[in-house]
Amino acid sequence: MLRAKLIEAREKKRLTQDQLAEQCNVDVATIRRWEHGESMPQGRNKWRLMEVLGASSEDDLGLARRRQEKKQDQDNHTALASLSRQGVTIRLIALVNGRTTISSREIIDLGSKIEQELETMNNKISRREAMQEAVFALIGLPLALHHLSPTNIVEEPTEEILRQCTAGITACQQLIKGNATEIAEASRALSSYLPSLKAIVKNSSKHRTVAARLVTQAYIQKAGIAIHLYDSRQAVKYAEQAMFYAGQSNDKIMEIAASSRLTWMLFGNQQHRLAMHQALATVHLSKEAEQAKIKIPALMQSALYGDAALYQAVNGERANAERDVHLASLYYQYARKDEPIYLAWDKDLLVLFEGRTRYFNGDAKAAYETISQVIDPDTFQLKTTSFSKDTRPQAINFLTQASLKLPKKDKEHSAKLWEAGLEATLTLKSEQRFGEVLTAYEMMSTLWPDDKYIAELRQRIIHW
Repeated sequence: MLRAKLIEAREKKRLTQDQLAEQCNVDVATIRRWEHGESMPQGRNKWRLMEVLGASSEDDLGLARRRQEKKQDQDNHTALASLSRQGVTIRLIALVNGRTTISSREIIDLGSKIEQELETMNNKISRREAMQEAVFALIGLPLALHHLSPTNIVEEPTEEILRQCTAGITACQQLIKGNATEIAEASRALSSYLPSLKAIVKNSSKHRTVAARLVTQAYIQKAGIAIHLYDSRQAVKYAEQAMFYAGQSNDKIMEIAASSRLTWMLFGNQQHRLAMHQALATVHLSKEAEQAKIKIPALMQSALYGDAALYQAVNGERANAERDVHLASLYYQYARKDEPIYLAWDKDLLVLFEGRTRYFNGDAKAAYETISQVIDPDTFQLKTTSFSKDTRPQAINFLTQASLKLPKKDKEHSAKLWEAGLEATLTLKSEQRFGEVLTAYEMMSTLWPDDKYIAELRQRIIHW
């Protein structure tokens, strides 16, 4: 059905469909759909259309809709979304319970398939809501079906427990990309799985290595959670547990992942020298694996050299840091996202590590420009959409510190960056990010010790 008012308003402005599309920053096919009633402009597009055509209300363009029509659309959308979410969840549960045996290879494949399903959620429905429903269903499987808990150790039926814990641990990896409440939920679930999985490692010769892999994965995640929600000392202990069980898994990739996680936790615990040695030991471990004809994923190699570069820069090893940050970037060019590395690493983190490496190597300008590839220094918004909630405060905090080392400093800009970093950190409730905020503030107060504005900012530093 033609929207006569919209067409009339366009023609009154002497605009063609192409010209209107250009001014609204949409394609001409979108304008045609609007005028033919096939779709409705929403949000920013609607207000831009009204602005261009000089309309004071939606009704001026024939865009206003009756309440009953809107309610029907909402009901239809809700029903479709519910059915779609249920379909996703049922498909994932069927995937988990569809096998009668389990091996190390099947554990890897199952985890990868679940991860791919969660990452490629249908964009035609509410992706976040659909993913949340599926994630919580997977996390709850071993808890609901076998009543696993920190005090209830269950070892039989072993293969079912292993499959379902694989699903739960994979789902937790998605959940820890969320807010503090979701991260805490993941931590509680992992704590419920661990006693039973550790008992299987101890008592089952048949399933020992498979269970050890899962325990390692759980402790890798627990370490990452602890450094944000609790404290770095506990994070180090979890990473050391991951190293112990990785040794029992007979899986070199898992050993390398656990070693890499320990590196990060040591650094977060201010053991900078030890972190550098651990990072270099991890790189050496990967080289040994390659010599033994074990293929190390390029994405993992990128993460390992990224670690080594940053921690060497912190310890004054500038030349080695520059060499390894180049290798991290080089390996990333050959990375495949479908290879399990059990570590958080993507393009955004690579750029952040490059920027931090240059920062500690004494080139604040290069650091600022590099980190600005990830975060807009004026709007404080991330420039990419595939990121965890931790990336934004981390990027803002790092950008703030780099701005405070620039040859020509801008007090107002640095302070605004700092305020944005504080707000994002308080939303996330991350202990590690909060430490970065404190560091940046101390830098500002040192640079401008008598400035009233900087002094007043201190009042905003309130731990949750």
